[in-house]
Amino acid sequence: MGPAKIRGQKVPIHQVVIQHMESKGDWVHEKTYIDKIVSRVMFSTEKNPATGIEDQRMDREYLVVLKRR
Repeated sequence: MGPAKIRGQKVPIHQVVIQHMESKGDWVHEKTYIDKIVSRVMFSTEKNPATGIEDQRMDREYLVVLKRR
C-alpha cells in the first residue's frame, strides 16, 4: 500500500492499517518493508483531471507484516 494524498495532504495508510489492526487486540505489527518506486508510470499528467490539482505519484510503497496473537 502507498500513502494517499488528499487535497495535498499525505495520509499514511500503512500506519492507519497497523493502528487499526493492533487496536482489535488480535494482531501485532512485526515489520514494515519499504520499496522505493523508481519508475512505474503508465501515464503522466501535470494536473489531476478530476480535481485540477497538481498531480504527484507515489514515491514508495509499504508491505506491512502483521502476526495474529
